[in-house]
Amino acid sequence: MIMTGLRPLALVASLLVGSVLGREITEEDRGWWAFQPLADAVPPELEQDAWSRNPIDQFVLKRLRGEGMAPAPEADRRTLVRRLYLDVVGMPPTPEEVERFVSDLSQDAWELLVDRLLDDQRYGEHWGRHWLDLVRYSESDGWNQDAYRPHIWRYRDYVVKAFNADKPYPTFVREQLAGDELPGDDPEHLTAAGFLRLGIYEYNQRDARGLWNDIMNEKTDVAGDVFLGMSMACARCHDHKFDPILQRDYFKLRAFFDPVVWRDDLVAATVAEKVAHQAQQEVWEQASQEVRERIAQLEAPYRKRKWKSTVAKFPLDIQACFHRPVPERSSLDHQMAYLVSRQFLEEGGGPFKSLSKEDEREHQALKKELATFDHLKPKALPKVMTVTDFAGTLSPTVIPDKRAANPVVPGVLTVLSGDPDASLPLPDVPQSSGRRTALAKWIGANDNPLSPRVM
Repeated sequence: MIMTGLRPLALVASLLVGSVLGREITEEDRGWWAFQPLADAVPPELEQDAWSRNPIDQFVLKRLRGEGMAPAPEADRRTLVRRLYLDVVGMPPTPEEVERFVSDLSQDAWELLVDRLLDDQRYGEHWGRHWLDLVRYSESDGWNQDAYRPHIWRYRDYVVKAFNADKPYPTFVREQLAGDELPGDDPEHLTAAGFLRLGIYEYNQRDARGLWNDIMNEKTDVAGDVFLGMSMACARCHDHKFDPILQRDYFKLRAFFDPVVWRDDLVAATVAEKVAHQAQQEVWEQASQEVRERIAQLEAPYRKRKWKSTVAKFPLDIQACFHRPVPERSSLDHQMAYLVSRQFLEEGGGPFKSLSKEDEREHQALKKELATFDHLKPKALPKVMTVTDFAGTLSPTVIPDKRAANPVVPGVLTVLSGDPDASLPLPDVPQSSGRRTALAKWIGANDNPLSPRVM
């Protein structure tokens, strides 16, 4: 039932409207068409049908006849080739391409042209753009200060390549939701998980808890929209008034993402590439050790001053998260500490904007001396904006203003499971919770009625 690849030329969003909810999901809700298992549709057998060329035509013709209409005549070849180019690659054909098709009277001319355009690099660029729009891809952070995202373009290229490779949809979903949890040695997995870095962000926001809450809510909203075709956002504050979505369902979905920490220190490289890079890096470090130590000594007081001033700008509870040793942190502590660290790096151009003139001259001289070892330094490995789960204690997911209630565990929609407390089995993933892998498997499962309809 799940489509096997990304080739279809339409992305259809389901608009799911259910009954007004109180606290219970009704049988009427569960009976809504989008929640029913998919079944094979039998094409209608029509009398005097000389028009249909495939089963889809048979459905179209039945509807036309029911409306008292007849099929329009076939378009001329110039119109057809223009439509095909615009649909498949998003660009009109050149005059030469039009004439080539019009003059090709072979029986398979149309099929060969379709295949050629599906193999065209522009196919992924055109149809990948629709996916990128849905997941709110942007090369900047999207809020007020709106800083540039230097490496997120790798995710964009991943999407284009996925469409051009006709990647199976369940794989496409799993790589984006849980690429960091996938086994193997494929750098594209970390790149694909850049989907979880596309949310809003503002480096100079002192309300770190509020900012991270907004980030997580927006991530949950988009996951519901894109993968389930259901607008979850209304259920953030209360049971949905129209669709069969409980407030608890919203936080069950958010719980899949709550352990996520943003990572800017990982690279898109194979193990062999990283080993070779490290070997050459050690050669460079050994040769340049003396000058690097002098640079570090000069920079140390400026770093210390900048760290002190940066941390002091946050509320005391956030400062406590930052100063807490990593092994003693919860996932929320670590997320707060990350937001502090990003401000250290980005605010005011970093710690070395305030160098004294004397130290600035010495710093430049030392940097110039360090550059004499550049011939030993390995080429930098590709940086990615990606995520992993926090490896330590995970903070519980709770519904705001209901903190006395039990923590919410990650789970599927009540309308599909029949149980508001139903959870998914979590796989054993080294150094991760396995939550997002479980979510991706459920979305891509053959018995999930929503995914094939949505895609």
